Amino acid sequence: MKSCDTQKVSSRYDARELDTSYIETVYNLFTTNPQYSEYCGASVDRDMIAEDIAKRPKKLNKNDKHYLGFFDGGNLIAVMDFLMRYPDSESAWIGFFMVDGNQSRTGIGTSIINEFINYVVTLGIKRIGLGFEISNPQSSYFWKKNGFETEKIVDSPSGRIAVAYKRL
Repeated sequence: MKSCDTQKVSSRYDARELDTSYIETVYNLFTTNPQYSEYCGASVDRDMIAEDIAKRPKKLNKNDKHYLGFFDGGNLIAVMDFLMRYPDSESAWIGFFMVDGNQSRTGIGTSIINEFINYVVTLGIKRIGLGFEISNPQSSYFWKKNGFETEKIVDSPSGRIAVAYKRL
């Protein structure tokens, strides 16, 4: 299976791997989405962002973990944390996706997800999974609108999480 070239994930936006030098920029994006903390049950801080940038399942190679920023005219408009070949070799897992709250409901999120799907299909990915807090109406609507179907619901310390997949 081919490796992921993150610069090819989007033709519309400048997609870049983010490292810890972007923590403040990512934190500023989080502050535009106060409902994230409300539904997640945890407030976001810079240390949490640094941990998320580095965190990956032990069985995965570091080349399969991506913390991607989408920039428009130099401004960060979205962040996606995803894993290739997880939980199996034909799947990708979106661990986190957020669009700048000031850009919500403009189609940017759907555009990015569609480009991501179109790209990972070229790498042999056959399905994409993710989890979202079922009590968050914005997340629930967004992922259902984009064709993700809930396969199960699991309880977590922060609430009830829908585990959803889209077959490609």
